[in-house]
Amino acid sequence: SNSSEELFNECYNSSDEHSLERVRKLIVEEGANANWQNKDNNNYTGLMRACIESHVETVKYLITTVDTINVNIVN
Repeated sequence: SNSSEELFNECYNSSDEHSLERVRKLIVEEGANANWQNKDNNNYTGLMRACIESHVETVKYLITTVDTINVNIVN
């Protein structure tokens, strides 16, 4: 899978410090697209999934660090 899909999965599955570091690494070092929409998951982005799962630190990181974060589903 690509880094953007990995980022989505990381936002979805875990909220511990290791996961937050992985989110940072995927965005900063691997160039993952934080606005990638998972077509198999209601077109949600990692931010949306992190919100649904109550992964507060991941949500904070995404909205304060990614300048171009998209909070809407784009069709």
